[in-house]
Amino acid sequence: MTQSQLVRRSREARRRIIFNYPKSCQKNSTSNPRPKLFIAVCESADILRGWSFLEACMGFRIDVKSIGQHRHWIVTGVGVAAFSLLFLRMSSFFWIEISVLVVLLCSLAFAADFQMMRRVVRLKRWPSGFCSACLGLVYAAILYGVCAFFFALIRFLFPFATTEISNVYKLRVHADPLVTIVLLTVLIAPGEELFWRGYVQSAMERRFGTKGMIPAIAAYSLAHVASGNLMLVTAAAACGLFWAFLYWRYRSIRLNIITHTAWTVAVFIVWPLL
Repeated sequence: MTQSQLVRRSREARRRIIFNYPKSCQKNSTSNPRPKLFIAVCESADILRGWSFLEACMGFRIDVKSIGQHRHWIVTGVGVAAFSLLFLRMSSFFWIEISVLVVLLCSLAFAADFQMMRRVVRLKRWPSGFCSACLGLVYAAILYGVCAFFFALIRFLFPFATTEISNVYKLRVHADPLVTIVLLTVLIAPGEELFWRGYVQSAMERRFGTKGMIPAIAAYSLAHVASGNLMLVTAAAACGLFWAFLYWRYRSIRLNIITHTAWTVAVFIVWPLL
């Protein structure tokens, strides 16, 4: 196949995405409007040309229109893979890398479904303001107490758990405590809540209802499996369940951010569990 034919097929693929996006999404603009930002990201990366090349080599048409329909699963998979790679490397720049990662994932989430993310950020429901801050600190204290009790119990029953917990706390030596607190407060905790609860859980609940919490919690837990640390995975699953329920109950991303931030700073910096 000549270069001109490849270019022509690339243009046809681009037109299939832009003009043949699912009609149900076009008609019902309130449920799922056309993701123009997502299309722009795909075009800027020149992904469509690669698809056309694959179509020419493999001898069959790739339905690029389905990419837009399943973009929530794709973005979730990207988030799990990115976190897995981060925990596999576990470099000395861990806190900086995870800060950059959550910013990129949140940007991808807004590009994939800007309307949904705008509703997540702008949703005004009780609690708000001072009540949100107080309630967030209360829930953070409850979660910290539960984690402290079960960590002490696990260390008593399984002595090897002490080593795994200490391996998690080795991350503290990679940055100054003040820098770590700033990154956790400004970028990491808010970014994780925006992506895992604001985007992933909202998308799953929109598709499966309340049961959508299950794949959202599973994805958050799976993202930590690559660390190979059983205690870290257990803590991620337990905290993921707690924060997922909190978001389902109050539908306030601000409350989740306050709870996540306060708990993480307390566990890692102020009152370590080891």
